[in-house]
Amino acid sequence: IDFRKCMCCGGPMITFSDTVTPYAASYKLITNNWEELGITDSTVYPVKVLITYTPDADRCNGQFITITGIKK
Repeated sequence: IDFRKCMCCGGPMITFSDTVTPYAASYKLITNNWEELGITDSTVYPVKVLITYTPDADRCNGQFITITGIKK
């Protein structure tokens, strides 16, 4: 989770590698809400998933994505 608060940061984040250290690898921020993704307060991280997504090109130069499909 990106805990920073600014226009182009904050919220759930995803990396496309096995690196679990925040900000150590390339990442995207997720526009979906937690419930949509099946993430709860008891979710153990990291969560390895297979996703399909669309870039949110209108928000922060594509730094955000919308997950359209997820398989844990």
